[in-house]
Amino acid sequence: MQTFAEALLSATSSFTTLSKQQVQQLQTHYDLMIHWNRTINLTKVTDPVEAATKHYAESIFLALQIPNHVKTIADIGSGPGFPGIPLAIVRPEISATLVESDHRKAVFLREAGFSVLIRRAQQLKQRFDCLVSRAVDPDEVAKLVGPELPHLGDQAFMLIKERSTWNTVARVPWDPSNVVATFHVKHIT
Repeated sequence: MQTFAEALLSATSSFTTLSKQQVQQLQTHYDLMIHWNRTINLTKVTDPVEAATKHYAESIFLALQIPNHVKTIADIGSGPGFPGIPLAIVRPEISATLVESDHRKAVFLREAGFSVLIRRAQQLKQRFDCLVSRAVDPDEVAKLVGPELPHLGDQAFMLIKERSTWNTVARVPWDPSNVVATFHVKHIT
């Protein structure tokens, strides 16, 4: 049976190389998530191999799709910290804020050592270069970014809102039914 670290390195080897420090940081988050999952429902995916692929590798794949000029992101409905925590670990030049309305989950995220806003996304006053979301209904996220975003349906995805023009749909290498979708949305001043 593979350890989490082995599974993580295997799941990400086709698209990136993680440093020992990044693997350790992701391992620490995984261990903390498993510990907290015993008392609050953070995730149903706890198997090390499945978690490495479905939670961490997908989040890292998303992180690598974000252009280099992005400096701030908000992870909407962060839950156990996906995609925001792996994104922040792999792209430390990006300041990640986790947005979570569930107080218990927000306490977990703070214990994991990340900046957390305990509120619903609709209450955000701050401006971010980019919004990311993984486990939130795509149409709910679309309401945050305005009417110009196309209807996304029930497709599994991660969504990015960003200032410059870039529109892509990148299939996740190990699961072609999952995609990372990115859309340009104009900021309203």
